[in-house]
Amino acid sequence: MAAIRKVTTDSSADPLCATHWKSWLSEHVARAPNDVELPGIEFLPEPSTLFKGSIEAADLGSLPVCRVSMSASQYWRKQSAIPDDAPLMVVIQTRGSSLFEQSGTGAVLCPGDWSVFDTARPFSVKTARESEHIVLMQRRDLAPADILSASLASKRYGRAGVARLVHEMAVSAFRECEKLSARSADATADSLGRLVGLAIEESAAEQKIASRLELITDYIDEHLADPALDVRSLAHALDYSPRQIHRVFGEQSDITVTDYIWKARLDRCVYALRSPDNAHLTITDIAYSWGFTSSAHFSRAFRGAFGVSPSAYRKSH
Repeated sequence: MAAIRKVTTDSSADPLCATHWKSWLSEHVARAPNDVELPGIEFLPEPSTLFKGSIEAADLGSLPVCRVSMSASQYWRKQSAIPDDAPLMVVIQTRGSSLFEQSGTGAVLCPGDWSVFDTARPFSVKTARESEHIVLMQRRDLAPADILSASLASKRYGRAGVARLVHEMAVSAFRECEKLSARSADATADSLGRLVGLAIEESAAEQKIASRLELITDYIDEHLADPALDVRSLAHALDYSPRQIHRVFGEQSDITVTDYIWKARLDRCVYALRSPDNAHLTITDIAYSWGFTSSAHFSRAFRGAFGVSPSAYRKSH
């Protein structure tokens, strides 16, 4: 069973306790007491208020865990001469909000959110008011490959699915860590690491599919005037198979790729019918200019989408 060790600003005679707090972060969160002596590590409490904070630290098997509560403040780890084997830091926000920045990008974590940061690289944390988060310090040699291979900088997780399970499990694991046997603690730590890796892997896969969808829709939007545009020509142009095109749309959109093409063409035609610049064009001219090859088909599709004929729509606008 893991005993929780607690330090709090209530035990410090220093009203701002910047020196105490920076030492405590190195000792109880990073588990690297000597870090406090390194250049470029700074802590600045909000000068307009009396800083308050507490750190509760424990060991969940081989996984160091802690709960950090603090009032408004800023923390910087600027220097880059950090050991290459420095751990990964999983931050689970439980109260308030915090801005974490690394590699030029930032993520605002609110209750329910979490993110992963590489402590071998510079990062910063800023809280505008009281906040609380649970921190897991994942050793590199024990981290799942999915975590190590991912681009981690300032990505936010936790809203749904397995990512939400990470948040809920971390909160429960810290709350119950003093009651867990060594075997249970090891199993819980292993499960948390695997869930973090799985959440990162799934997020990367979703992002990849989303980027593919954007690539496909951009190509469609640029070639709507081509009457030969369909799933096969689209797949050929982007070096995908028709099945891949359908799968990307099926996973990221609520309409089929064919429906998307026709809807986009109708939207362009609507805009053209409303524009005074096109007054000299016939309805058939407009339809053909956006990839339709039959005026009858265009009229049926237009009426089905907007409830009126193209000519009636043009007159009313």
